[in-house]
Amino acid sequence: TGGAARQSEAFLLGVFSLIAVVVGQPMSTVIGQVPISEDVRAGLVERAGRLRPILDCVVAYERGEWESFTARAQELGLDEAAFPGLYREALSGTAELVGTVGPDRPEAGGSLPQ
Repeated sequence: TGGAARQSEAFLLGVFSLIAVVVGQPMSTVIGQVPISEDVRAGLVERAGRLRPILDCVVAYERGEWESFTARAQELGLDEAAFPGLYREALSGTAELVGTVGPDRPEAGGSLPQ
């Protein structure tokens, strides 16, 4: 898998990482209904696979577990100084995606908040 494909898969891994909490169902049930790659499924359901270390690094960053984040970033060869910008970019992309396909969009049959 090339770099662009891996980036897309890592983005999907992050987007779907909390979906089970949002819908109140087990991750395996939710992911079983979504057409995603085996690598993304393994990272979410089995907590394993080649993409899981990326999610673990992001989670450590989100939780402020700096020693764990630093170790994981180094293992992945990520530039710690660039990470905050990349993280904000990913959050922005996720917000854009959710805003585009979310149930509150008028074109999705929902209504905008008053």
